[in-house]
Formats: sequence, structure tokens, C-alpha cells
Amino acid sequence: QSLYLLKLNKKIKCNQILEKEIPNSKFSLISMDLTYNPIVDVPLRDWHADEVYNLRGGEGGKFKFFIYLTPTKKKSGSLAFIQKSQELNFLLADLMKKKLIPEKKLYSLNDFYEYLNNDEIKNILIKETSNEKFNEVFNIISNVYNNPSTDTYDVECDAGDCILFNEMGIHRGAVNKENERFVLRF
Repeated sequence: QSLYLLKLNKKIKCNQILEKEIPNSKFSLISMDLTYNPIVDVPLRDWHADEVYNLRGGEGGKFKFFIYLTPTKKKSGSLAFIQKSQELNFLLADLMKKKLIPEKKLYSLNDFYEYLNNDEIKNILIKETSNEKFNEVFNIISNVYNNPSTDTYDVECDAGDCILFNEMGIHRGAVNKENERFVLRF
């Protein structure tokens, strides 16, 4: 599982949630903020992955908690996430770190698509995983690349819901057409 939607009770205990959902994980608070997003017709944040450029392959990346203080729906500030993209990105970072594939800063979905669409890179990744595993993620990346405004991968949340996700996964914030959005992030 790469994206978790959690219903929170009165007390937020991030280390206990993280340990329950992802055994043997380590929690340390790096930053925390309250984010306000007004109503807009453009994505709050385009498709990206936060950590691959740091070459954290094998280290597991960093996890982010979003606690929604307002509801989010498709086209109204929801987070979208490409499932299993963090697994492919762990492998990319690990192979780059080992100098088995060319090192390249990968951040945007376009960066990933163009890098993964290279036959030499594709063949190395398929050899390291499998054709099925590679294509499962690459096909979604291709679909999003060709239709970046898709809401297929949006996660709708009620006020008080918490999403836990790995920043190595490819994600974005949707357009926010209906209501202002408040999110506690850490």
C-alpha cells in the first residue's frame, strides 16, 4: 500500500499511526505548516515527486501527513497519487546512486515520463523488476502525461481525514474550484 486514508480520532499520534501502517518505519517531524488554498482554476500543485532527486533509493523516502480541515473532492483541492510510483522511484534512485543508470534530476511527471520512455532505461528497470511491474506504473504515468487534468487518481476526503503518503510517489494537488482548502501538513 502506498497511500493511506486514515480517519482520525481526538488525538493525533503520528508515530503510532506510521508504525501501525508501515512497520519498522521511523518518524521524525521535519516541518509542519497550515496551508490555505483559495478557489482557483489551475492545479494547486502539478504532478511531481519530492524526493527522487535526492537519490534516497533504499532509504524509503519521507512520509507526509495531510490532515484536511475542510472537505476535498475531485476538482476541489483533492490530492491525487499514482499508486506504486514510489516503488519505481526507489529503484530509480537506487540505480542512479549505484551508477547503473544515468543520474538525472527527476521532479515533474514530464521528467519521469521522458526518462522512463528511453528504451535503455526501460530495459534496465524491467530487468530489475519485471515487465508487468514496470508497465503497471509506466502506463499510468503515460496516461497522466497525455491527460494531466485527469481526476482518476484523486482522493476525496472529509474534514478531519488524514492522508499519509510517501513523497517518493508521484502526486499533485487538484484544481480547487468549489471551496477554500485548509490542510495541516507535516
